[in-house]
Amino acid sequence: MTTGIAYYVDGINNLYRNKVNLCELVFKDRALLQILHGRLSHINSVSDFVLILPDTFVTQDISESAANLGIKIRTFDLSKMVEKPMFLQQQHWDTENDSGCDTLLGQPFAALVEEFGFDTLIVVPLCNILVESEAVIESIRLHKREAFDFTEICDRVPGAAWHVFDGNLLLGLEKSHPDLMRVRGALSWMLFKPLYPFKKGSCHCPRIKPSLNVDLRINSERSVYTFSNTVKDIDEFSGPEFSYENWLKNSNWEEKYTEYGPKNIVIEPSNYCRASCLGCPHPKMTRNREHMSQEVFSKIASSFMLGDDCKWIFSGMGEPLLNPFISSMAKESAKYNSVLITSMQTNFPEDFPFRSLNQIRISVDSCTPEEFEKNRSGCVWKNIKEFLMFVKKRRESNLEFPDIGVTLVRHEKTEKNIQNFIGYYKQAVKPVFNDYYFVWPFEHIRSEVSWYQVLGESSYNNILKKTCTVDFEPVKRRVCRNSALSLYVLSNGAVTFCPYDFEGQYALGNVKENSLKEIWNLDSARSLRNNNSMPKPCVDCHDWYHYL
Repeated sequence: MTTGIAYYVDGINNLYRNKVNLCELVFKDRALLQILHGRLSHINSVSDFVLILPDTFVTQDISESAANLGIKIRTFDLSKMVEKPMFLQQQHWDTENDSGCDTLLGQPFAALVEEFGFDTLIVVPLCNILVESEAVIESIRLHKREAFDFTEICDRVPGAAWHVFDGNLLLGLEKSHPDLMRVRGALSWMLFKPLYPFKKGSCHCPRIKPSLNVDLRINSERSVYTFSNTVKDIDEFSGPEFSYENWLKNSNWEEKYTEYGPKNIVIEPSNYCRASCLGCPHPKMTRNREHMSQEVFSKIASSFMLGDDCKWIFSGMGEPLLNPFISSMAKESAKYNSVLITSMQTNFPEDFPFRSLNQIRISVDSCTPEEFEKNRSGCVWKNIKEFLMFVKKRRESNLEFPDIGVTLVRHEKTEKNIQNFIGYYKQAVKPVFNDYYFVWPFEHIRSEVSWYQVLGESSYNNILKKTCTVDFEPVKRRVCRNSALSLYVLSNGAVTFCPYDFEGQYALGNVKENSLKEIWNLDSARSLRNNNSMPKPCVDCHDWYHYL
């Protein structure tokens, strides 16, 4: 019974982040390969360690480093592998994790099993430097004791997991599905779907939950910054005694991760609104009605670059499409993962650059024009229907277009429509994230709507009374993702940390006076993120757990 460990470099292209060279990156004089191998090299049951990477990634430095560590190098031809279209990539949906749906390629692993005769292959992504040896050993024991075909590693923040495969499983899939074994993410799809009645195991360890559920793989400048500023003792960090649980508790990684910059930037292009919708406090708003100027938005956009690893969302307390500059705003955000949330009170401008957006979310709250008129008075059902027909024609012509989502806010007056809403879209839509981000073959016509969602009702800092019979709020209060990861820029330039502070009462600053990055790094903003200070509305808030 032979077991091998493969340190894996996937070679995937980042859509919205600067590329990180995993083969050259060094933390306090240690390369990633040295860090991981320092932890795992003592595992007695492992017969061989292999670095598997695209042939174009091999350099003299990585070759010498691997040789000095006693690690063999094997390569694969990335040009012969098939990449998934953008709409199937987790990067596109901002839902990346360690499942392998975006990263794993089966053929290189099958080739290792065939060459080395491994009965069990442990695949450790080189970007996952929170993998700990004790847990890897336990997963090998579990996998072999229960004779699993593959073992999934659960309950860990992305960047701390690995994959355990039975060698015969990989050889069998290579023999029966050689085409899929060369497609990015297909291996995970075949196993999780599953394509056959595989015997799947789950290794649930540890039980500790991170305070922020974010991606800690070494795949962005943000993660490099985080680890560069939290790794104090490199010998301890690189040794077999490294503890994932202790690192989460004691490294203060959250402060450095958030210090790098906001993950979400929500822009309010306009606070004008023609509608009167259920559960919306717009009629109570006392702020002056105004559109954000092109000059103000350009100032915001110019202070960020692609490598800043942030998502842009056009939303707020008004209809974004009413802003006369919305087309140029969308164009400036094209290099980011960007989303527009609309109720379609008016149509998109003729010159709107749809390819600049990743997603468009339409608030519908119903399935029929009659219910729509009751729930979203002032919005135009005809606009939505005509827009979806336009999307359908674009899809049929195989033209690139943002993914469209529809939402319903759960409210006492929409309760009776929820099952109809879910039932209708369940028949009409097949979200890719419900099928492990994979569709085969890729050449199929997609439906005009890509996803649907029922949203929880909000009280907006207790301005409104919740009417829904179902309470979505978790029992245990955790870190507020809004204040920790996001900034909200109102149409007048005021910057707040809370999407429910629609008056800007607790604004941190104004982009007309300071850049967004300067505001993010103010002492008052840092104090909020680190939970050192909290305005009274935050103490009594029931909306901390979800985004607007």
